[in-house]
Amino acid sequence: MELHGLTNEEIVFLYKSNERWINTYNIIIEKKGMYNELEIPQMGYISVFKEMADEDIDEMMESAHYKYCVEIQTKLEPVIDMIQESLPEIYEKVENAFKNLVEE
Repeated sequence: MELHGLTNEEIVFLYKSNERWINTYNIIIEKKGMYNELEIPQMGYISVFKEMADEDIDEMMESAHYKYCVEIQTKLEPVIDMIQESLPEIYEKVENAFKNLVEE
């Protein structure tokens, strides 16, 4: 199946890419702030947490980017479900590319 020239692999790739944004937003919302890891040469890493006010979280959730991410994910989910059921090898191939990216 192709959707306006996009292959199933490309559709899954866009879904997984967007899913990373959604996961990041969800962590920020859940923790009410952001973590950042900084490397200190010859010493290791330090984690820094920046707390966000409820107003800042609300503002983030009202941003166009957040809304686009949520809308796109919602619209792609049924398509991804079909691909996962009918062509699991394609879904797994793209998912593994993302897993390998994280491991590198």
